[in-house]
Amino acid sequence: MPSTDSFPRATCEPEQDTPQNPATPRPPEATFRGGPFLPSRPQRHAGGSPAPTSTPPAPDNDDPDRVASEPFKLPSARGSVAEGQSLLSGYIDGAAGVASGAESREGCEPLYSAPRRNQPPVSVSRSDWEAAQARALVCEQYLDLMKHPGMSCRSAARLLGKSVSNFSGVDSPLARFERGGVAALLPERRGHCGRKREFDLPAWFVPAARYFWTLSNRTWRDGSVPEAIRRVISLPHLPVGWTQLTRQNFLRALGETEVPQCPPELRERILARQSAGQPLVPETVARQIRASAAAVVMRRNARNFSLDWQDSPGTQMRRINPVTGDREWYQAGDVVEADDATINFPVCVPWEIRGDKCSEKFGVRVSRFQWLVAIDRSSRFVPAFSYTARPRSSYRGEDVLGLMHLVTAHHGIPREWLFERGVWKSKLVTTAAERMGARLHTVFSPHTKPFIEGLFSQLWTKLSVHFPGAHVGRSQGEEREAALLFEACKAGEKDPRRCFPPLTTALAAMLETITERNSTPVNSSQYGLWVPEDRWEADLAANPIRRLDPASAWLFSPCVRRWTVRGFQVGGRVRVFEDLSVPYDFTAPELRHFDGAQVDCYFDPVAPQCVATVVLAETHHGQSAGQVIGVARQINDVAGYARLVNEWADDPATIGLTERQRNAAAVRRELRAILPRGRRGASVSEVRDGLSQSTRVERDAGAAVKSQISNSRLQGPARTSLETIVASSFT
Repeated sequence: MPSTDSFPRATCEPEQDTPQNPATPRPPEATFRGGPFLPSRPQRHAGGSPAPTSTPPAPDNDDPDRVASEPFKLPSARGSVAEGQSLLSGYIDGAAGVASGAESREGCEPLYSAPRRNQPPVSVSRSDWEAAQARALVCEQYLDLMKHPGMSCRSAARLLGKSVSNFSGVDSPLARFERGGVAALLPERRGHCGRKREFDLPAWFVPAARYFWTLSNRTWRDGSVPEAIRRVISLPHLPVGWTQLTRQNFLRALGETEVPQCPPELRERILARQSAGQPLVPETVARQIRASAAAVVMRRNARNFSLDWQDSPGTQMRRINPVTGDREWYQAGDVVEADDATINFPVCVPWEIRGDKCSEKFGVRVSRFQWLVAIDRSSRFVPAFSYTARPRSSYRGEDVLGLMHLVTAHHGIPREWLFERGVWKSKLVTTAAERMGARLHTVFSPHTKPFIEGLFSQLWTKLSVHFPGAHVGRSQGEEREAALLFEACKAGEKDPRRCFPPLTTALAAMLETITERNSTPVNSSQYGLWVPEDRWEADLAANPIRRLDPASAWLFSPCVRRWTVRGFQVGGRVRVFEDLSVPYDFTAPELRHFDGAQVDCYFDPVAPQCVATVVLAETHHGQSAGQVIGVARQINDVAGYARLVNEWADDPATIGLTERQRNAAAVRRELRAILPRGRRGASVSEVRDGLSQSTRVERDAGAAVKSQISNSRLQGPARTSLETIVASSFT
């Protein structure tokens, strides 16, 4: 529909005396929902007879009731736009309300007239005028379609997306149009009751009241009519907080250059109604002042309006092929969405750490905690979920990595992860996605990940049935008794084990709910009917995704630190508790080749065997970034003691001293004697492991070889192995 701010207009040049060129091609036929329809038929008079083909006179600009107008686009069936279609004939004389037609001529679109200044006829609202024109255009298109051989009334109505009743019957829109033109399609006016109008409102009154109504923030979608009327009758006095820009916008809305003054008699009449206990203005005036909720939201927050009130169905299920540029449907494994949610029922988790009144008294911690769920965008299949219980009911990047590891290990690596910001965009997550070769798409609004948000809504509905009386609802204060009981249990006043489900029961309910969701058919009006788990299996069989190499499981290590290699070691401080960090040092023989290089260490500080996968973080001596250097062992005694106290692991007591001694005293020495005239002299090769073992190989000038292997400590299996390797390398 055209904008309400201005009515389309243009001019059509009058026919000249020069004859038309017969070779001028006709405009091509437009396409209408799969079938062509002819250009506009000759204009009809109000009585329904075809207009004469004589040349119409040029429009008289001095005629106050007639100006020239141009064709404009009206929406046709299902939102498409009929191109090249002119406004239908007829304009209503403001005084008499009689429809009159405009004549047409051969080879040119008919000249249609509209009221002066492109406004609707007098006593006819703009919306009614535009609606009548749209109905008239549909009637014209129907009559054009009926000219085609074999076209039935039902077929033509189906092509136009309309009911057959619109074109059959003595009182149908088509019959009224053929009898009276556009005027017959206007809504019938109610008869005059004979009562005199109580208000004679100035032209600027309603726009001014609507402006104040929009500013009065009564609710999120509504304003206050009484407040708006009080502000209008106070004009020309403006609110004291208005700026010059606000004043200009107000005048622009009124179409005035100066602030108008409310007539005193109008003000007195409105105040008299207020004193009598009546509404300030009649309901007919109040309806003109109010605006729709969409208009209110659009003015207050344009971004929320675009998110909540604008829709483009089907765009979330297609992607643009980077090679061909075509839009393609998503397949299973193309995009996996994931998000977190706080479940709507408390859970009792065994909690030996203590730290709150409930766990110290009953040995369990009751909270709602965090539920991390992943869903495939194409099939709507849920491949994995993670339930994380932390003291503050939060989650971290390592929890996101755990969910990603579960999906990739059992199903494969998705081509794209779709996450929100915050923890989901942490360096831990982004690095893992980059190294596994998947794209990470960060979204900034829940509207761009509708499938995981819709899944949570369905899961809350199902889980509420599992735990009646134990869930706190979707919004605050919805289930008051359960909420009060939850708070009492957290304070240690009641035993939560008697009120809320344990962790095992909650996990069983989650698993059952998701299993049911994966096997329930999805019935979409746009995409059809399918079962999520069946479509997931079929798509992956036809278009498989990459599998995760088990040797690459280090990608999902909960701790990643970037350190600088110093000799054989690399390390730094790692926070193991909220207010405690301990030094972790790692060593590996391969590190000696990367002294001074920046590396990323992937490790789990609480694992029974604490080892780190060392990955080169920068180009160093011809080695590119991302290359895996090797696996290094943790050797710091302080970290080993902390791990022992917390019962994470029992590291060997002397491993740190042994490795540091080895790194400090290990040496390989090559000695060469030089004789005159290029003759080779004696040579000595010596290797020490820094502990108790050394190997010395001497070669004199006569090529005699003498080797010596010594051990200053008791030999063990490891010493014998090292002795064999060193000795064999010099014989």
